[in-house]
Amino acid sequence: MSVLDEYFPRTHIPETFTPSTSQPSCTNYPEVEERIRETLDEWTDCQGYKPTDKHTKQRWIAGARDFVEAHGEKPRLLREAWEFYLDIDFDRRQSIIVSTPRSLIGFARKVLENEEEKRKRDPDSEESRYRKAMSWVDDEAKRAWWHE
Repeated sequence: MSVLDEYFPRTHIPETFTPSTSQPSCTNYPEVEERIRETLDEWTDCQGYKPTDKHTKQRWIAGARDFVEAHGEKPRLLREAWEFYLDIDFDRRQSIIVSTPRSLIGFARKVLENEEEKRKRDPDSEESRYRKAMSWVDDEAKRAWWHE
């Protein structure tokens, strides 16, 4: 509290915004159920502010609940979906409205699909090595080589 508060009283004191990356044990939403807190904190980090009006808070909480229902409690996935959204061309992004974590469910699916494709194409991945090793199982060249 400063000296100016004596002469100019504050009518509205803003809530403090605590970035979850700098204080992982602290949450900006202690009043909501525990399973969506990390997702809400990550969404707050993505947006850069914590809403002060009740309507926006309720929308964010409901959106986070839907995101967790769809993908589980994965704040990293929410962040990657947000970054995927930001990578879209600006003109195209203007037609896409992302206002709650619920809006990123489709983007998160796309991120997961991209990770799956990348993993399949990686020659050093365990799945690729297994496919290469098993490619000889029913191969004529293997049978010819093995029996001679």
